[in-house]
Amino acid sequence: MSAAIVVPGSRWYGRGWLPWPTGTANDVVVAGGGLALPELPGGAPPEGFLAAGPGRLWLLDRPHVRLRRFDAVGGRFRTEPGWGADGWDDRRFGPRATIAAAGDDLAVADPDSHRVVVLNARTRTVRLRFDLGHRRPRAVAAAGNVLLLLDDRGVAYAGFRSLGRPPAALGTEWRRIAADTEGRVCLLAEDGTVVRHTGGTWEAADDAVFPDPVVPVDHAGRFRVPARFRLAGADASTRYDATGHESPVDPGEPPGPPRHPASGLWTSAPVDSRILGCRWHRLTAAGPVPPGCSIVLRTYADDLGADVPRDGWSRPHVITGPAQPRTDADSAVDADYAVLAGRGRYLRIQIELTGDGWATPVLGSLLVEPETPSLDQFLPAIYRAEEQTTGFLHRFLALFGAELDALEQRIRTLPTRFSPTSAPDRLLDELAAELGVPLERGGTAAQRRAMLAAVPRAYSRRGTPAAIRTLLRTHLEAALGRTLPEGIPALVEGFRERPSATLGHTRLPAGPGLWSDSVVDRPRLGNPGRHDRITLVSVGDAITDRFRVHAHRFRVVVPRPLLADAEARERFERLVEAEKPAHVGHELTLIDPRAVVGVQGVLGVDTYLGDRPPARLAAPGDPGPPLGAGLRLDTGRSRPPAVGRGARAGGHTVLI
Repeated sequence: MSAAIVVPGSRWYGRGWLPWPTGTANDVVVAGGGLALPELPGGAPPEGFLAAGPGRLWLLDRPHVRLRRFDAVGGRFRTEPGWGADGWDDRRFGPRATIAAAGDDLAVADPDSHRVVVLNARTRTVRLRFDLGHRRPRAVAAAGNVLLLLDDRGVAYAGFRSLGRPPAALGTEWRRIAADTEGRVCLLAEDGTVVRHTGGTWEAADDAVFPDPVVPVDHAGRFRVPARFRLAGADASTRYDATGHESPVDPGEPPGPPRHPASGLWTSAPVDSRILGCRWHRLTAAGPVPPGCSIVLRTYADDLGADVPRDGWSRPHVITGPAQPRTDADSAVDADYAVLAGRGRYLRIQIELTGDGWATPVLGSLLVEPETPSLDQFLPAIYRAEEQTTGFLHRFLALFGAELDALEQRIRTLPTRFSPTSAPDRLLDELAAELGVPLERGGTAAQRRAMLAAVPRAYSRRGTPAAIRTLLRTHLEAALGRTLPEGIPALVEGFRERPSATLGHTRLPAGPGLWSDSVVDRPRLGNPGRHDRITLVSVGDAITDRFRVHAHRFRVVVPRPLLADAEARERFERLVEAEKPAHVGHELTLIDPRAVVGVQGVLGVDTYLGDRPPARLAAPGDPGPPLGAGLRLDTGRSRPPAVGRGARAGGHTVLI
């Protein structure tokens, strides 16, 4: 198909381009920018034991009271250590907790501890703690990057800012909080009652429409992992239970109550081409169509924009879902169809959505193209003489024109294929292979583009410490989604770590007996070295040990929170292996922070930013700071203090 080249005057509806020109809609709603079947009453988003963030799928294992995350490489859920029943302080929660993800934030609302804890999903560090006092959090959800909270008194919060409580006349037993398709905060009761917050007040919202959950859960609490959390080509049919373990489905099991109506009908308002007698070109439809679902397209055109006669609709185009999709991408439809209506300035479109009750087709976008020059213009005039024959000929040649349009578009956009910022996501792997850039399959498109963009400024010096550090820094910033301070990561070359002894500016002669034996624990007559073990060294000599051991090696020093788990460290190590020279060894050194705000220190109480204050010798009754590392006697003069030369303890002698 040719979805990139469109004729002048085309209209592209859905996905944020143009709003759908709705004439009439029966059991069809706009959800997520596309046309879909609505949720039936009681079909609100599932209970909060699943949370989907950027590239991460979290699961709250309530029976075992632990937090788990889906590992795309291993294809299973892994337990996050230190969170749940075995956690401590803010990381501890009970079996009634709920979770929600908003951007890089993961909120854990625990009624047992009367608080909501927000952690950074990338670094696994606590970012915020919201205490409710005597109240308990009842439910937590997300609206984009904003966290929504409902407490047991019916008070709603958006971004931890109180929205108040709905009037008692609207209801009192609110159990759920969610955002509708327009982003408005709604409260739901067990009996299906819905209220929403609009203009600072609460009102009844019987017409509220909620978007489909990112991870649909069936009536038995089972779910499948969406494609964006799995590796390409991974099995999409595996279902998991509420604990994160595989749960096969019995073919004879009842499907449970339906979630959507069986069908819906949508009719557009007249689309004006501004051309009398316009011969409309084609429709390009895109969107997922699950198995058992279908989308039917019909058209009607005239020059008046009048109502459609009973038998005025054209022959239908029927789009059906695949029988057995292996991945979510298998259900996606992206194809073009000829407009079978006659000539006319105004075009009406009828879309019929049909589902199986538990899934809905979604028409994500629709491209409507008016009259366009066809290939029949290159034929002799006799072939364009009669309208009845030219209509068929025009549509027949349009099949070949679509293919030629696609080839023409590929030629025009060929330069964009070699740019990391404009290349399609599906071509990033090919571009990386051409440039020789190692890309991780589990990374997001933004992370992969960041690595490709760093190549031009690094590969001209490939193999040097500066180039390696540039790529490692780009990898960390892309994985964390933020800019790192200068100096991170640090590369320490081995020759800079060779031991030496200096006195002032004079280098001491360092013979074999000073330190060379300790470098490799070389045994020597009269000095057996360590009593527990010795190392048999068959090459080199003691004089050159210091050069041989520390040559062709370097260390990569990274703060431990930047590589929070084993998976992140493995990806980082693979990048180092791919970029360093083949004959050079390396070692990854993780350093721990001395103070973590909110955990190990409190700014302004026992942790200070800035210079260390000077320490003076203790006065009577004051223990004062002990003499130790980092403290020395100083009078503030150019000469150090000396006994009998005007310096006395407790006066102008200062410890710094």
